[in-house]
Amino acid sequence: MMIPRTPWKLLPYLRNILKDYNYWPSSESDSPLKIRYFDGSFSQDILLKLDAVLRRQANESVTGYQLPTNRSVITKSFTDTFNDLIQGAIANLEAAKENYDNDPITFPGLEMSAEALEFLVQLYGGFKTLTNPVITEVSVSGEAVVTLIISGEWGTGEDLTTIYATSTLIQT
Repeated sequence: MMIPRTPWKLLPYLRNILKDYNYWPSSESDSPLKIRYFDGSFSQDILLKLDAVLRRQANESVTGYQLPTNRSVITKSFTDTFNDLIQGAIANLEAAKENYDNDPITFPGLEMSAEALEFLVQLYGGFKTLTNPVITEVSVSGEAVVTLIISGEWGTGEDLTTIYATSTLIQT
């Protein structure tokens, strides 16, 4: 599928990527991404508000949960992060292919590895069409819950839209 060149066609394209496979590799639990948009640009305050919503959802079963005040916002290189993840997915696919060559019963592992690589490549391609693609993580020292925000901008001035994906990761 060709990557759309308008934000309103990009949103369904990105959401469609998530239908077959939706798992962020650096999480120790299910970490489904959700794709949304925001009119305007992200500020530190907006990133912290997104984190607050996701952190409360992740801790809704914890009675008396209090939102930590010492949250750290870390911006990572979009290209470097995806490059590392894609290289890891390629290595996993190569290992799964070798396992399959030795024993065809391991086909589900080969299929899952191929889907993981496809997911990352398509997600990278979709967000790469946006201006200023970036990966942001919001964490709290000593807490396993990390908020992941992948974002990029479309347009300028009053027509600026930020398209973003969010997830809650578990990293111990």
